[in-house]
Amino acid sequence: MEYLLVELADSKDVKEVKTVLEKSGKLNKNEKIRRENNGVFKIYTRICEKTEWEGIMMEEIGRIIDHQLGTYRERTVEAAGIVGCFERYIDGELKRRGTVVEEDIVRQLRLSLPKKYSVYPPMLLLSGQTLELEVWKDHTRFFPQLLEQEFPQCTHIAVNKPIIESDVMRRPFNLVPVYGNFGPEPTDTLFTNPSKANFKEAFWCSVVQNGITQHWAPRYTMFSRGNIKEKKRVLQLSKQKQNLNTLPVAVDMYSGIGYFTLSYLANGYTVFCWELNPWSIEGLIRGLTANHHSYLVIGADEVLDSKKYHAAISSGVRAFVFNESNEESMRRFEQLSVPMDLQHINLGLLPSSKDSWGSCTRMVNEISNSKETQIHVHENVSINDFDTFTNETLEFFQKDCFAKFLHLEKVKTFAPDVWHVVLDYLVSPRKGDS
Repeated sequence: MEYLLVELADSKDVKEVKTVLEKSGKLNKNEKIRRENNGVFKIYTRICEKTEWEGIMMEEIGRIIDHQLGTYRERTVEAAGIVGCFERYIDGELKRRGTVVEEDIVRQLRLSLPKKYSVYPPMLLLSGQTLELEVWKDHTRFFPQLLEQEFPQCTHIAVNKPIIESDVMRRPFNLVPVYGNFGPEPTDTLFTNPSKANFKEAFWCSVVQNGITQHWAPRYTMFSRGNIKEKKRVLQLSKQKQNLNTLPVAVDMYSGIGYFTLSYLANGYTVFCWELNPWSIEGLIRGLTANHHSYLVIGADEVLDSKKYHAAISSGVRAFVFNESNEESMRRFEQLSVPMDLQHINLGLLPSSKDSWGSCTRMVNEISNSKETQIHVHENVSINDFDTFTNETLEFFQKDCFAKFLHLEKVKTFAPDVWHVVLDYLVSPRKGDS
């Protein structure tokens, strides 16, 4: 089938046209927007008729955009890849067995093939409403064939759906196993009070990003591929201010499986981190072990005092993992009673980390002996509210500390016109300030 190809000379029009096409479901996301040598941008659409294009543009933008329209033919069956493997399955195995498959069934199967996927050994993770039709129950032989031919490093297939944002423990309730043994079915008890045997029986995945190995159990904890950009930025930021005469300290208030904890540790920081989900704690422990970091896990009923802390530091421990709410963070530091060269505080919770802002200013004022600390605030923010949110956050920190805004980083889109952003602030204590 042929679709319209839009050519734009003015780069200012590209984002606007792309947004309109996305909103109307008419953008071909399988083809990247390309800039040719002559400076012309090419956008691939799902529109067949010129009149439909003109109608959408005038309705959404309300003005004529300088453009040229061409056509392109969507790529059909490829020699390799998921689509190619499916066609070989239909043309080969079923015919050899003398199995007759109705064309309507083949069409349904073909339309439900995944357009996007990620590989997290040993799992192939698919996006969207893929491989979930009732008709696939008669074609499960396709799954091992797919892994053997296209993803030999994988033994399992699952479909990924969005995390429930209201769940503070960020549990993947919507992960759908498709092929392979994913371990015991999740229950409330398994989520909140797993045993060592449960950890052993569960299915685990791993991935290496920026040279750092991460582990997680996909039925019990989330993993966001899109955060790789922010992990890399944390690696770069945390290289800049190490003081060789002291132990640079970072606090990770929402550590999860160690997205940012492991990045700080890679640069030689001592990290204090908090996490509620026991499965995330186990994933973090596996990540710490894989990356050769010594650690100490502190349960809610355990005490970490200065004597225990110094003994741990002397033995090489650099990760102090608190399996409890970060609401206890200031009580923990008061109990510890050791000044810290606090250089970074990371607040990596979505949709909002506001509940932890007050703890951050207290840390800066009461436990840090550093002249300045960078606080990294994660939030889901409408693109129209960037300035407002930036200023509100700055005003909050300035109530109790000296603070200035440094940078707003757009990590990834969360919803139409809503971004996962990270705001960096440089914050200094008001000790002795009158």
